[in-house]
Amino acid sequence: MIFCLYLFICLSAIVVQTTLIPDIRLMGGCYDLLAPIVIHVGIFRPFREGIPLILISGWIMDSLSGGPFGLYLTVYVWLYILVRYLRQFLHVHNMILLTLVATAAVGLEGLILMGIFASRAELGQTPGLAINGLIIQIAWAFFTMPFIFLALARILKKLDRWRMTVSADKNGLG
Repeated sequence: MIFCLYLFICLSAIVVQTTLIPDIRLMGGCYDLLAPIVIHVGIFRPFREGIPLILISGWIMDSLSGGPFGLYLTVYVWLYILVRYLRQFLHVHNMILLTLVATAAVGLEGLILMGIFASRAELGQTPGLAINGLIIQIAWAFFTMPFIFLALARILKKLDRWRMTVSADKNGLG
């Protein structure tokens, strides 16, 4: 059930990122909205749930983004692996530390994507403009990540309460 919720959240983020954000002028420098979800899944969900979710989301994002196929899938898998590795060293419930790690991950993802597009000669802009866009993405990530992580935590907490209520009702305890 939680897998389906995460899949719904990922699909919603993909739809917003590929349809709404390009049309909003103010959001032109917005980062990849699946990055915080990949980070959250890497930290808080077991491996058997995370890998299929990341593979499905990456494949859908590659299919809809118009970029080179496999680009987002590869970035998400590496980001997931990196976060899974780092979680053994970090206190994952510290919101400030989690925000800093997520912001650094968005910066790393932006550098990887910028490097891939530059190597394919598809950047179409001067390096200064690309770096300026990356700085704007990092700033957006720094200020919005705490809200995204808090929203995900709240949604999961409500789902847990609802599951406990349903379970208690089934067992005749409620």
